[in-house]
Amino acid sequence: MYMDYELIQDANHNAYVEQIIGLINTNTQTNSMNMFIEKIIKQPEEYQILCNALYWFIKGPPIQQGGTASSKQRECIAEKYEINPETQCDLKEKKPIKSELKKLHPDRNKHCKDAATKKFQDLTNACSEYKKIEPKAKPEADSSPPSPSPPSPALAPVPAEPRASDSEEPAPTTEYYQDKIIKTLEKLKSKTFINIPHKNKLLIDQSFKQSNYKHYLSFYIINQQYI
Repeated sequence: MYMDYELIQDANHNAYVEQIIGLINTNTQTNSMNMFIEKIIKQPEEYQILCNALYWFIKGPPIQQGGTASSKQRECIAEKYEINPETQCDLKEKKPIKSELKKLHPDRNKHCKDAATKKFQDLTNACSEYKKIEPKAKPEADSSPPSPSPPSPALAPVPAEPRASDSEEPAPTTEYYQDKIIKTLEKLKSKTFINIPHKNKLLIDQSFKQSNYKHYLSFYIINQQYI
């Protein structure tokens, strides 16, 4: 069946994609769409992350045509990042765990490299200097020998619980889904236009009084990745 597509362009396409990538990494405030996502999508967490980012992306003001996205318009992980060695460090190795290093790596915070580099170093220092507070030792118990207890009846051996195979893959983490979405979004930067079905564009225009490229781009991303 033939479907009529409409080609749409915007000078700020790459800047918009960068904004969405920033929201993928930093935004945790859920929106109402996610209340029923688990019923219709096989990978609800991945879809929720994307929907959250696109929801808050659309809520923000559009970039003026011909303008560029300033660093102030983009979310910076490092600026809001709070250091907690108990959860962010490998306490035996005294260094940050890999998932935290990835969040703060300057290459993932290109629009605020200085802040990311500083926070990256602060976390590294905090992990190397952190000393876990050990709980106080309990008072020694009475040294007198315990009174003999009556012999208990013999119990039947309890069968060992089945163990998962060592080859079983671990469940995907939030960071895994974030990286997967970001890789898809990075590919969008090479595009000079997007095309969506004409009937869908009409529906978007009817649903939003002031529809713009942000609405079309969000539809295109969801349609390409999940439908």
